[in-house]
Amino acid sequence: MFDVKKYYDSCSNDDDVDSGELYQYLKTFENVILWGASFTGAAIGKKLLEEGVDFKGYWDLRADELCDVLDKPVSAPFSSDYARDKTMVIICIPNHVLQPQLLTELRINNYQSLRGDIIYSGICCKLGKKTGQGFMLYTRRTSWDEEGIPDPQFASSDDTISDAEIIHRLFVPMYEEAVRCFEEGIISD
Repeated sequence: MFDVKKYYDSCSNDDDVDSGELYQYLKTFENVILWGASFTGAAIGKKLLEEGVDFKGYWDLRADELCDVLDKPVSAPFSSDYARDKTMVIICIPNHVLQPQLLTELRINNYQSLRGDIIYSGICCKLGKKTGQGFMLYTRRTSWDEEGIPDPQFASSDDTISDAEIIHRLFVPMYEEAVRCFEEGIISD
């Protein structure tokens, strides 16, 4: 049986994450849904398809405007009637403020779930501990529970990163996202 906690730990601590067991685990479900069709959801979806994991589609509040991503349908959350005991929902919304609420909604509705942000770090992410280019020194093993809640003491700050480097790492992605929002008409000025 796939050990979710062990996989979450591996994504946080190992230099080389073996996601083969994750892919096999996901293939045991009749339905795999990715909740969130933006960057994280599309990246995870692409990797799952490359690894032979077929998923039903995406849940996203913007279903009417998105229609499909990676040739997979996008529908509103909870709008499809799936057998809940045979369905896995991967939360691909990396907003740590919303995630507890989403996990609670899934639990109330009897869906099984995985944290897409952690999966993303294991199957897609090139930075962080794996390259030593992240913001934190990973001095202690992270402990994750089944819902992906980390031990808050898992890392300490790295004083060797300059202020300019931090500004560059934070500002450039925010700037690029703002440009994308402008280009896609999400904002007008």
